Amino acid sequence: MKLLFILIVTVLVIAVTIREQKLLALRKIYIDIHPSLIGFQLPGSLWRQVCKRLFDIIFSAAVLLTIFPLLFFILTPLIKIASSGPVFFVQYRLGIFGKPFKCYKFRSMRQNPGTAPVSVNDPRIPPIGKFIRRTHLDEFPQFFNVLIGDMSLVGPRPLQAKIYREFSNYEKGLLRLTIRPGLTGLAQMNVARNLNPDKTIKNDLYYIRKLSLRMDLKLIFQTLRLTDHSY
Repeated sequence: MKLLFILIVTVLVIAVTIREQKLLALRKIYIDIHPSLIGFQLPGSLWRQVCKRLFDIIFSAAVLLTIFPLLFFILTPLIKIASSGPVFFVQYRLGIFGKPFKCYKFRSMRQNPGTAPVSVNDPRIPPIGKFIRRTHLDEFPQFFNVLIGDMSLVGPRPLQAKIYREFSNYEKGLLRLTIRPGLTGLAQMNVARNLNPDKTIKNDLYYIRKLSLRMDLKLIFQTLRLTDHSY
């Protein structure tokens, strides 16, 4: 059993290292073909990237095996009672290098709410939805995205392509696509949802320049304090 565990860990570390090395090579190409990015510091070394990805895998797997099943069985009937429709809300977001991926959430709004931005006291959000958003429980399914590599625990805010193109500093913001988007991050903590996109980019770029495991842990602990950026 001990040898099997060592073998699994070894294979995992090797696989993650190979994957992250390829992403670093692609990152260099991505920055080279976007002259507007020249002058920015490359976000992270291979060692740091491997440690960050291994932490993502271990942490997300632990949450999915422990907390998530309990949340699913508690929230599923409450969401169904509040409004008809699926338990999960799925929306395409931009991932690393601008590749779209399916972002999963517990549904907090009524089915087919339309395209209008969410606002404070939005009538499309039932009481249970307000609680889910305020406590960030809606984002727990994104641990699946973290586990499979679409996202990281900490990183830039994952955005829809149509929203991203509306940013006034769109070109400057391309650098934020060189790392995985995060379940939480500096922008998620400092900028309310759907508000001030330019400030979102500013926070994300600061995070990339200061990228470190220490900052990631600090942002995770801040997120656990449940600061309300729910609308």
